[in-house]
Amino acid sequence: MKKTIIAALLLLTLTSASFADIRFGGGASYNSDSKDWAYSLMGEYLMTIVPGTLKLGAGAQYYSPANYFELDLINTAYFPAYLITRISVPLVPVLSSFFVTGRYGYTFLARDGKVLNDGGVYYAAGIGKSILYFAYIEAIYSVYHWNKQDKDYERFSINIGFSI
Repeated sequence: MKKTIIAALLLLTLTSASFADIRFGGGASYNSDSKDWAYSLMGEYLMTIVPGTLKLGAGAQYYSPANYFELDLINTAYFPAYLITRISVPLVPVLSSFFVTGRYGYTFLARDGKVLNDGGVYYAAGIGKSILYFAYIEAIYSVYHWNKQDKDYERFSINIGFSI
C-alpha cells in the first residue's frame, strides 16, 4: 500500500510539471517477410530538455500475439521497453508540429502468459506530427534483434495517440 501511494504521488508530481509530456496511443504494424499484422498499445513519458526542440524520456509498447515463422515464434507477443529522443523543428513555422524520433531499448517476448528468455535489443526511428497540441500520429521503422536466434526482425508501424 505504501509503495502504491508513493508511486501515485510521484506520477502526480511528474505529470503536473509543465515540462512533462505523457503519451498514450496504439497502432498497427506490418512485417513484409511474414506478411503479418500486429496491433499495439503504448505509453511514453517525455521531459522537455530544450523547450520546443528536444525531449527525452522512456516508454514501452505491447504488440498483440502474432506468428513469426522465420523466427520459430508462434502466437508470441512482444513488448519493447526503451529510451526515447524526440526532436522538433520550431524555427520553420510550417514544420513546427513535425518531429523526428529515435528509440533504443530491449524487447521482451511472451507466450501463454509467460515471459521468454530470448528477447533482444530494440531500436527504431521515425517521423511524426503533433495535432492540436494533444494528439499525434507517427510512422516508425523498428528493428528487433532476437538473441537466441541471432536474427533481426523488422516492422513498419503507424501509431496514433494523445498527450496529457
